[in-house]
Amino acid sequence: MVRSREEVSIARRTMGLNGAKATRAAIKRDIKARKSVIEQAVATILEAMDEELRDGLENTPKRVADMYIDEFSVLGDPLKDELSTVFTEEASSGSLVLVRDITLASMCEHHMLPYTGIVHIAYIPQGKVLGLSKFARLVKAAGRGFTIQERLGIKIRDALDAALKPLGTMVILEAAHTCMIVRGVMDPNSKTTTSSLSGIFRDDPAARAEVLSLLRSSRL
Repeated sequence: MVRSREEVSIARRTMGLNGAKATRAAIKRDIKARKSVIEQAVATILEAMDEELRDGLENTPKRVADMYIDEFSVLGDPLKDELSTVFTEEASSGSLVLVRDITLASMCEHHMLPYTGIVHIAYIPQGKVLGLSKFARLVKAAGRGFTIQERLGIKIRDALDAALKPLGTMVILEAAHTCMIVRGVMDPNSKTTTSSLSGIFRDDPAARAEVLSLLRSSRL
């Protein structure tokens, strides 16, 4: 049975999902309740659009609910989880590390439409480094939920700064936004680039130039 938003809110508080002691069973029950609410909402949208739940649309509310929960729902602190293990590597101090072309996928909070692209992350260690695969996991974790590109870059930068205490961090995002492709100006070729800088990359033009030069040269 579909539960109302108020019932779901009460269930969430009762199960203690805002605390660290929530049980796995309680989380699963809450997810089931949230999926039910999303299904009902999608069905209402289709009805408002005068769409009958024909064969192609009959299971659409369930598919959308599954997608939202599985791909975009956020429980706990996924960024903190991905940065829980760092390595001490004094020999790398002062050396530039650049991880480029990390796949990005997130959901724009303005129109609830996806945006996709790539992320480049540079940092200069100061005794602590992160396993390379963790950068891709970090980007994926940061992209969960509804976001905007500008804030997403800052979120990744701040998480790395807090975990690694580097001399500087530089995060560049290049993304295509569905809201500009399928609505409004309908420009299929538009892309948005944002950068978030800290430390030496913010204060030293030569440090920024080194990263940009490496990105350009690798595309030749």
